[in-house]
Amino acid sequence: MADGITSIGTTLSGASTGAIGNVVSIGLPNMTMTDVDITEITDTMAKFIPGVIDAGELTVGLHYEPDQADTLLTAFTARTAEVWTITFSNSKTFAFTGYIKGMGGEVEADGKVTQEITLKVANSTSLAFST
Repeated sequence: MADGITSIGTTLSGASTGAIGNVVSIGLPNMTMTDVDITEITDTMAKFIPGVIDAGELTVGLHYEPDQADTLLTAFTARTAEVWTITFSNSKTFAFTGYIKGMGGEVEADGKVTQEITLKVANSTSLAFST
């Protein structure tokens, strides 16, 4: 079993938005599943079955760059999903259909200007890890 991989060289791109530069961090989605309560009136303990999967969201940290910020704002206001691909340093990929759900940033005194985008995975059937 491998000891892991480094993040050096990892990239993010959107099918329509293109390559995203100045990336400093990419959070992978925290997927969750709802619980469907199937408890009956005669049961003495609650019973559940797995329900709908929410494939989650990813937060991407960026160094602010005005032209890229404009491109991301255009994609955000378009409100359309596209295929996003994270390519890891070992050339394996994680692809999903999603949209920019949120944008923000920070300007620090005596520091750098940063930007953050949140990508919402539009549906869990679009998730794919390459092998």
